[in-house]
Amino acid sequence: MDLFKTIVLNLRRNRFYKPYALKAAQNYALKYPHGNNGISIETILNCNARCIMCAHAYKQLMGVMSMDLFKKIIKDCRSLSIKDVGLSVYGEPLMDPFLFERIHFLRKYNMNYGFFTNGSLLDKSKARILFELGGLKNINFSICGYKTKVYEAVMVGLKRDVTYKNVIDFLSLKEIFRRHDLYVSISTVKLHLNKKDMRDFVKFWQKQKGVDAIITADLWDRVGSQSIENIGILGKMHKKIFGARRASSSGEVFIFIMMDEWRLVATMEMKEN
Repeated sequence: MDLFKTIVLNLRRNRFYKPYALKAAQNYALKYPHGNNGISIETILNCNARCIMCAHAYKQLMGVMSMDLFKKIIKDCRSLSIKDVGLSVYGEPLMDPFLFERIHFLRKYNMNYGFFTNGSLLDKSKARILFELGGLKNINFSICGYKTKVYEAVMVGLKRDVTYKNVIDFLSLKEIFRRHDLYVSISTVKLHLNKKDMRDFVKFWQKQKGVDAIITADLWDRVGSQSIENIGILGKMHKKIFGARRASSSGEVFIFIMMDEWRLVATMEMKEN
């Protein structure tokens, strides 16, 4: 297994592999020429969690995009008629000191946005600001565990009750602001630790008004050469969606602006799979 990983990692670093990955992304874009074009921008690489299945648990990943660069990207997007912006890739967007400033700027161009978050920092006051600014199109809460012991063993550094309260408060604001068009998903990664917890996890979130989908995804190798046998069974990001009340857009073509090259290639591979 370790030998296989070493071969794959060396292949990704090979100078002949990058053109192949770029070509794969171009082919995907050509396959869906009429899709909803969008861009995902990694405005921050930092994270406040050290989840056991994530590279943040094994290496120091830090970085914040300047506002000048962000504004340039948004202006370029406008010239290309891109209207949907993702404000997260690998970091936790609520750690971004410029998050609300960035949202205010892209809203000047009538752009919509969304992001992935672990939810631990999205308290009710911050959530209210998001609703008041407008334009939030989709949000995914990454939550790995239902019981406190399981959640805090997987999402190291976070408190289960804090996150759950934040998400419940967010859902209540969704109703107050009548944002029934806002797509809210709850996602989790299947691991050894939360295997017995999964049924209760899905049942709980299915009962919450305002949740459009509960997604359980296979483990995939985000920790590079680190051994993952003690974490879970490696998968290819296959996912099962429970309780979806409305379908998300299909045929979407997204550009990812990321802070280092290997994760760009990995993203292209995931999209191809």
